[in-house]
Amino acid sequence: MVTVTGVVETTDRHGVIGRPGGEPVPALYRRNTPLTKASVTLYGKFRNSKDSRLDVLHALMARVGELLDGPAAEGQSQSQTQNGQSQSQSQGQRPAEAVLVPHEGVEHQEAAAKLPRPPATDYAHAFIGAARALGIPARYVTGYLLGDEDEASCFHVWAEAFDEGLGWIGFDPMLQLCPTDRHVRLAAGLDALSATPLRAVPAGDGTIEVSLSVTVE
Repeated sequence: MVTVTGVVETTDRHGVIGRPGGEPVPALYRRNTPLTKASVTLYGKFRNSKDSRLDVLHALMARVGELLDGPAAEGQSQSQTQNGQSQSQSQGQRPAEAVLVPHEGVEHQEAAAKLPRPPATDYAHAFIGAARALGIPARYVTGYLLGDEDEASCFHVWAEAFDEGLGWIGFDPMLQLCPTDRHVRLAAGLDALSATPLRAVPAGDGTIEVSLSVTVE
């Protein structure tokens, strides 16, 4: 067991981290990893955008939420009748492991709202992968999210993307906001594997002896 106590002072800077000293060059975080491969569905519409990078990043955060929240949010499937033919149009999609429900009116919406949401890790990886596909440096952040008075604090993850003017800016695509003073930042890396806030190292020389006993009756 590892126990850490102390006081962390945080400031709400609307997600702007800036350019902390002693960090790797931002270009390092353009490199994709197996965990951050994003579908063109996420970023395709932003490829030729004339908007500022900041506007693109905010729109990208909204896009990630729209697709990953799926029918549990405002992306419920809609049935349309056109030219005498019934068409089912899905505005969102859920992860492959989620259970799909029939696309029928209010009952569908109520059932969809009960579907499990993807973990924060999925939102962060999707945002980072889409940003990198657009040539924008982005990285994975681990930390804590302070709860309200009646809520316990919890481990949480989000993303940061680089803007030439403002430096690093935080984006929490699961909560659909830029990190506030409730976000306690611990570590940043290329993805979840490289941003683990705590790692264990085996004692000794790392050699593990395994014994096996077989009894034949």
